Amino acid sequence: LEAGLVVPTLLTSRAPKGGAPLVHARNPTLARMFGRMVTGPEDTRYPPPGTILPGDLHHANGGFLVVEGEALVQRPRVYEHLKSCLLARQILPLEEGEGQLLRPHAVDLDIKVILIADAPLLSQLQDIDPEFSHLFKVRADFAAHMTVAEACAVYPRFCAWLAAHRGAPTCSAGAVARLVEHGARLAEDQQRVTTQLGRVENVVTEAAQLAKDAAEIDRDHIVAALDMIRERDGLLREEMLELHRRGSVRVSVSGSAVGQVNGLAVVSDGFSRVGRPLRVTAVTYSGKGRTLNIDREVQLSGPVHDKGVLILSGYLSGRFAHDAPLAMSASVVFEQSYGPVEGDSASVAELVAILSSLAGLPVRQGVAVTGSVDQLGNVSSVGGINDKIEGWYDLCQTLGPADDQGVLIPASNAQNLMLRADVCAAIAQGTFRVWTCTRIEQAAAHLLGAPAGEPDGEGRWPPGSIFARVASRLDVLRANRRDQTAADAD
Repeated sequence: LEAGLVVPTLLTSRAPKGGAPLVHARNPTLARMFGRMVTGPEDTRYPPPGTILPGDLHHANGGFLVVEGEALVQRPRVYEHLKSCLLARQILPLEEGEGQLLRPHAVDLDIKVILIADAPLLSQLQDIDPEFSHLFKVRADFAAHMTVAEACAVYPRFCAWLAAHRGAPTCSAGAVARLVEHGARLAEDQQRVTTQLGRVENVVTEAAQLAKDAAEIDRDHIVAALDMIRERDGLLREEMLELHRRGSVRVSVSGSAVGQVNGLAVVSDGFSRVGRPLRVTAVTYSGKGRTLNIDREVQLSGPVHDKGVLILSGYLSGRFAHDAPLAMSASVVFEQSYGPVEGDSASVAELVAILSSLAGLPVRQGVAVTGSVDQLGNVSSVGGINDKIEGWYDLCQTLGPADDQGVLIPASNAQNLMLRADVCAAIAQGTFRVWTCTRIEQAAAHLLGAPAGEPDGEGRWPPGSIFARVASRLDVLRANRRDQTAADAD
């Protein structure tokens, strides 16, 4: 070695027709990625000093190396040395110290590196590293969903793969069909199915335990496994229902009330999502046309929710303030909500609560509503629709079911309905309902029990309609404001 002798060392070996290697670098440290040379004293745990231990890059040479982007960027030295190796097309030895007697030679490198990362991380790497785009030129996006036709081809093959490589029992056609239904529920789409096969594997693993004495996993095993998973992850749901049962959180599921609408939100503990019913209340009074978001005033409201509340003022002004100012203000709040509020999925509920307060018409409390609305009154779809409907159904069953209970949703969300079997059974029996709407006028008519009304050629609303009552109330507020202004002038 002192004379510059080269000692050949066998690092890896492969069968001549074994195909290109595929290595997943699960823990990309310097030693695990690029290998190392043993320099410590000889003992039972280490090979003799001078032994070169190969890394993932050696094992993957001539094939493919899969690296998690998040794990790689957390280790800057690994990332920088990997770049050096790729640019030099050699596995370069690590410079670990001066005066090192034993130093491995560089090894020619012929490899394809597959970097797995989400879009924000890739964008960040492109911004901070000019060489990133030169090294990683080909981008392939993985779709979160597949069509039902694709799922009918992929899911059976995946179940067969689990049986061949993971020791799971084979799945019957009925079991695979139920898994496809579950995949559609995970995707929240009747025409699309999730590509997250790991979540499907979890269900098959649960079902395999129930089918230990059976020849194969059938549909009943999958249904039982899904029930077990839901029961095991149901603590958050049960705690929320208990708060309603004890009256700690007040939400009415029957009767009627002015200025009070049952909205729907979604909460999560990181493992499961649960629909959470919330009371949305509104109070209207003489003012300058401002809609006060109480949650925003106490810094509990996010920007998207703030935008939704401001849109309500735009709709009211467009409907009732063409020729004169609104002369009213409104305050809107989520009652008994003590955490951050974000999203615009309660816009319909908030607007109906304001219209109820202005018109003096009570809102049906057996109906919960979700949906966002624009300044023109169009109702748009929202997320978490199945969790919201099921959360309201569970609350109605807990506090007392009635014939007029149900949920009003945007019509564009109808394609996202993949409800639980018990909710579907209640809908089929007519004891629970799901209605749809495309306009705020439809939502107001459904919840307030009167037609919204359309103006005639002279801008007058039909007598007895919701908007006629609102216009009449606004006229009173305008008159009072004029009288107050005149009195202040005197």
